[in-house]
Amino acid sequence: MVRPASKIAEDIRTLKVQGARRVAQAALEALVSAAKTSRAKTNGALYGDLLRAAHMLKATRPTEPMMRNALEDSLRFGLAWIRMHPKEEPKELAMALEVHESDLLEEMREAVERIARTGASELPKGAHVLIHCHSTTVIKVLGRAQKTGKKPHVICLETRPLYQGRLSARELAAAGVDTTLAVDSAAGSLMGKTDVVLTGADAMTGSGDLINKVGTFSLAQLARLHGVRFLCAAELYKYDPLTRFGRSET
Repeated sequence: MVRPASKIAEDIRTLKVQGARRVAQAALEALVSAAKTSRAKTNGALYGDLLRAAHMLKATRPTEPMMRNALEDSLRFGLAWIRMHPKEEPKELAMALEVHESDLLEEMREAVERIARTGASELPKGAHVLIHCHSTTVIKVLGRAQKTGKKPHVICLETRPLYQGRLSARELAAAGVDTTLAVDSAAGSLMGKTDVVLTGADAMTGSGDLINKVGTFSLAQLARLHGVRFLCAAELYKYDPLTRFGRSET
């Protein structure tokens, strides 16, 4: 059953879908849904529907470049496909877009697996790792470390006001990782017992800056003060082209 693009967009907007990669995946699903359910009679009209769907999806999370990049990639593919197949029916474009979505999701999966392997190799055995908010990539890194016998001890900050850290704690505990949930304000007192601070990223700018959830900057400063290594696990899909000069151009 095809979920309506509008329903997926609402789930993204209300944070029922969390994690930049999951948001991007949901947005791609919505774009394909828009293509399949469109009543357009021509490829040009269908492409117009795709543009409107993409605009609606981007508006749900303006600060998610990974979603924007994934949608823009699919739109470029759709436009190129139309130019190469001018006589094909709109349903053929919808099918091609679905195949492209599958290929793009596989690229994302492989990227995360590579990051997980690299990240896990950076963690000392039995390391005490402090994480902030919820990142599916960070969860993958820690899960990989657990599977390879490094047995990390993870402290999840709860991350107010929406408490995404609780989701991280549940997923890590389910994977067998030794996990503790802590209030955000305890970060300073915990830093002396921490070997590595590990976060994800919402975006990366043209000047190489990391953008992440509120509180990440404070953790970085605390880590520096205590001489604790600070690592970020993030794909290049999160590079924000709007900041190619080091700042947002919107």
